[in-house]
Amino acid sequence: MTYSKVLAFILVALIAASLKNAVEMVQGRLDTSMPNLAVSISASFPSSSDDLGVRILNGHKTSAILEFINSEAEPITVSSVKGALFGLEAPQADAKPSASLIHNLTSASYNIEIQAGEKRAIPFTFTTNFQPQDFRLNIAANISHREGTHQVQAFDEIVKVLDSATSFFDPQILFLYILLAASAGIFVFWAYKSWIQPLLPQTKRGTKSGEQIKRSNNFTETPGSSENQARAVSSATGQKLYDESWIPEHHIKKTTAKRSKGGSTKKSAEN
Repeated sequence: MTYSKVLAFILVALIAASLKNAVEMVQGRLDTSMPNLAVSISASFPSSSDDLGVRILNGHKTSAILEFINSEAEPITVSSVKGALFGLEAPQADAKPSASLIHNLTSASYNIEIQAGEKRAIPFTFTTNFQPQDFRLNIAANISHREGTHQVQAFDEIVKVLDSATSFFDPQILFLYILLAASAGIFVFWAYKSWIQPLLPQTKRGTKSGEQIKRSNNFTETPGSSENQARAVSSATGQKLYDESWIPEHHIKKTTAKRSKGGSTKKSAEN
């Protein structure tokens, strides 16, 4: 009799465990307990929801506002909030409960106390980076009560994960364009120096400039040197280096007379 009771108890426990696993596998959700708490939670997505449902953009922070209403006679404490994404395909009968789990979202700790009869909104932010498709999003909150800690479900619906539209003025895209342009410029400069410049005719530099410098040095004269040279040449050769046709005759006679007087005085002084 005792053995039959023990076997019956074990059989009932196994059946209960199998039923629990079956429910979890079919639903594909977080293992949330449903305590007898007068606490209600609702979730909203102000910047991500529209008439077609909740849309989550990859690479962008998605904010969910969890609204808690404590109808208990005693205060409760929201310890943490966590979320998970599940696939929409039904798992096989022999699969594990977590077979449909795609990704666990970041868990956020709060430890916020909500007084009896109080209404409190708590934000929950997460980021996704998956292939665009539909997922089942499950969000649950861990609530501490005098009877212990319980996990209460806040959201369990299908959401769409989409890629964000790329913009030309996106800093990452701009940096990529600048990097590609700099790489292309360096390659073109290297190709010109390596392949094109050696094929161009080489010009001799410095010869003409050096000759011009030498010529300028050789022909550098002091003020009045050309006039003195002309006078010396004219006195030595006796030839005049300028046209006298336009000069009046009395001026020419005066200059010759002065020159003759100057020459006679020099000779008398020498004698």
